Amino acid sequence: MAISFADIDGQAANLKKARAVLSILLDTMPSTDINEDYTWLINLAHDTVHDTIEALEAAVDTELKSREKGAKTKS
Repeated sequence: MAISFADIDGQAANLKKARAVLSILLDTMPSTDINEDYTWLINLAHDTVHDTIEALEAAVDTELKSREKGAKTKS
């Protein structure tokens, strides 16, 4: 599987920006009964973005380790 590291870096950077915006929303949103459902939804989106970033980074690490093993085997 060919991975474009420039594309992955770009996507990871965008996801990290989205996570930062969601964090700011969570930190600044007043705690009221009206906002409770919105806070839950924003928190869910934040967690989903965070998990996606972690999965993306894990996939890159796995690919790099695979390439490294392949390079050592060829040597």
